Amino acid sequence: MAEIHYLISDASKKVDVEAHVLRYWEEELEL
Repeated sequence: MAEIHYLISDASKKVDVEAHVLRYWEEELEL
């Protein structure tokens, strides 16, 4: 199954969370 990649701005709009919050979660959760 192929992974789907999103730009951080597109992902933030989809989940209604600001981009800097997604970046923080990415660092904290080591994603």
